[in-house]
Order: sequence, then C-alpha cells, then structure tokens
Amino acid sequence: MIERALFIGPPACGKGTQAAWLSAKTGISVVSTGRMLRIEERAGTELGKLSLELSKTGTLVPDEMVIGLVESWLDTHGDQFFFDGFPRTLAQTKAFEKLLEKRGTPLQLAILFDVPDSVRLERATSRQTCRDCGKAFPPSAVGESGDCPKCGGALIRRIDDVGDVFRLRMEQYSRMTQPVVDYYRDKGILIEVDGTGNPDEVSSRFASALEHCGGI
Repeated sequence: MIERALFIGPPACGKGTQAAWLSAKTGISVVSTGRMLRIEERAGTELGKLSLELSKTGTLVPDEMVIGLVESWLDTHGDQFFFDGFPRTLAQTKAFEKLLEKRGTPLQLAILFDVPDSVRLERATSRQTCRDCGKAFPPSAVGESGDCPKCGGALIRRIDDVGDVFRLRMEQYSRMTQPVVDYYRDKGILIEVDGTGNPDEVSSRFASALEHCGGI
C-alpha cells in the first residue's frame, strides 16, 4: 500500500485535486506546507507575517523554516502522508530525506502531473481558494452563494495566483523545483501522469499509473 508520497508538479497542475482523490481512496491525510503557512498567517505569527509578505512577490519561504514545519508535523501526525507541493527546492528535498531516514520511513513515490504552461495559467487566474480548508475551485464548481462547496468557508483569490506573480512562480518552478523532479527520477521513484482534461480523466490515468507501482 502507498503510505508516503509526494505530489511535486508545477503550480496549478492539479496535484492538490489528485492528492485529495488518493487520500479519499486510502484514508491517508494530504499535507500542504502552503496551508500550514496560511494557518500561520491567520494566527499572525512571525513566520506567518513573513510568509504573507513573500507571497505578494511570489518569493519562497526560506528552506529551513519550511523543514521545521514539516518536522513538527511528522512528530505530531506520524509516518503516513501525501505531501502536496513539497519539497520545492533541492535543499528541502535532501533535508526531508534525512528526516525520513532518521525515522526509518523512506519515501515510496514522487508524483508529477504534466500540464502545459498556458493551461496552468488559465486555471490559476480563474480559480478561487477556500480560506478555511485550502481547496481550490474553478468557476464552474462555485455555486451562487460564493462559498466553499466543500466546507462552506469563504472563497478568496490567492495573492500568488495573480497573473504576474503566477508567472514568477512558474519561472521559480523551472529554476528551483525541476531539479527536485530530476532527483526523484534518478532515484527511480518518480511517476509522471498527463494532467490535462477534467479531474475524473486525470484520476483515471493516475489510477492506471499507480497500478504499475503495486496499486493503491
């Protein structure tokens, strides 16, 4: 059974949606450092204030702070997880691997969803994100109330989904996160899935890819 996996695709590739799909199938929690940071932002902590300022320009939070959040989560929640959007840098990747080695719980899979830049830009600039549960929704999924279809929370436009900032995030991905993809490919634990089309189509392709890894 898959118990420890990373979803490391580029921004707006659908990794959060597919991580939630796999979570529903397995009962294993989806963990997002982005959501952790937004909780810190709402709480007004020093880390939250820094995260909020950096998000306005699309700049990443320093690696050591992110790793500290992840280590605290592992200490509290245990060794089953699907991380969404982490790690984002090679330094985070190597620090995370050391954490898992220390715990004796090696990573099983890294999952990448391939989606053209133009499609990801369109998705990001039109979607709304729940302030409470962190789930993102396209316009077609939002009802007349304008509230989160999942939990009823308030929907917002993320600062880092604005066009120019999002383009910077895509550039950062190519420069800083692509080496992470290459790292896991070299280790032989990366699977790549075509992320175009609607969520059900992607989930079907994802399920087929997982079958080649032993199934869910």
